[in-house]
Amino acid sequence: MEMFKAGHDIGCKQTGGRYRYNTVKPLNPEHVEQALRHYQRKIPNCRCFLKKRDGKLWVCEDPNPEIDFEKSLASFTAKCRANGVTFNSGMEAVINTAIVEMAREAGVEGEAHHMSINLATDLRRYMKRRPLPILGLHVRPTVHRMETPFDVRDNFWDYTRKLHQRLSVLLKSGEALQQSVVREMTLQQLPPVEHHAAGIVAHLDYGLINVGDLTAVIPGVGEQLQQTDLAMIGCTHSFGFPMLHQIYTFRGHSPYTLAYDPSYMAKETAVVITDRILRLMHDLGTSP
Repeated sequence: MEMFKAGHDIGCKQTGGRYRYNTVKPLNPEHVEQALRHYQRKIPNCRCFLKKRDGKLWVCEDPNPEIDFEKSLASFTAKCRANGVTFNSGMEAVINTAIVEMAREAGVEGEAHHMSINLATDLRRYMKRRPLPILGLHVRPTVHRMETPFDVRDNFWDYTRKLHQRLSVLLKSGEALQQSVVREMTLQQLPPVEHHAAGIVAHLDYGLINVGDLTAVIPGVGEQLQQTDLAMIGCTHSFGFPMLHQIYTFRGHSPYTLAYDPSYMAKETAVVITDRILRLMHDLGTSP
C-alpha cells in the first residue's frame, strides 16, 4: 500500500472509484437508476456526446448509436462459454486482435506479434479461505506472452482456446506467486517515492483488470440508502505499460474503460483502439 500511496503523491499513479447514492425520499429509486443508465449511456466507445441547449453544452446520448454495448457484451460472453473459455480470456484475445490489426494497417510487417500482457491477479487463489470479508491488498501482476498472428480474426476462437489453456496452466501452477517473489528478490528495491519519481519505462503491451461481478460484494441496498453506481478510475503513467483495460460488473451493467499514458499513445489512437475492441466484441459475439 505504501507503493500505491507514493505513486499517488508523485502524480504518476491513480486508482480509485466513484460512487453515487440516492436517498429513499424524495427520490424514487427506479427514477434514479433510470437517470444513471442515461448518464452512463449505452455508447459504443464510452465517450460523452455533447449537445448545445439554451446556450450551454449538455451531456447526451449518441445520436447515431451503432452498437448496444450491454447486448454485445452478453452475446460475446455467451460465445466465450460456448467455446469453453472464460470471458477474461476472450477479452484478452479481443484486445490482442485489435492491436495486431491496427499494427498491420499502420504498415508493420510480419506474420505475428508476441503480445506481453500484465494481468492483475488475486493472490488469494493460493491461500486458504478465511471468514473475514476484507483481507487487505493481494492483487499482484502476472506477466505472460502470447504469440498473436496478424490474421488471428480468421481463427479467433481457436486462438482464444489456446490462450485460455496457457493462461489457466500458468495460474494453476502458482507462477503468478512465483513471479511476485522473483521480482522482490531480483529487482532493485528503491524507496516508494524514488521508485515512482524515477519513472518506469513501458516494456509490456498493456495491462488488464477484470474485477468480476461486484454486486454480491457491494450490495449497496439499505432501508434508507441505495448505491446505484460505481466506476473504476485508473492512470497508467509509470505503470510499465502504455494502456490499461478495466472492466467489472455492478447491478447488471459492465462499464469498460481504457486508461492510457499520453507519452506513449495519442488520444486519437486510444479512441480508435477502443472502437475496434467494441466492434470486435460485437462482430464475434453475433457471428454464427
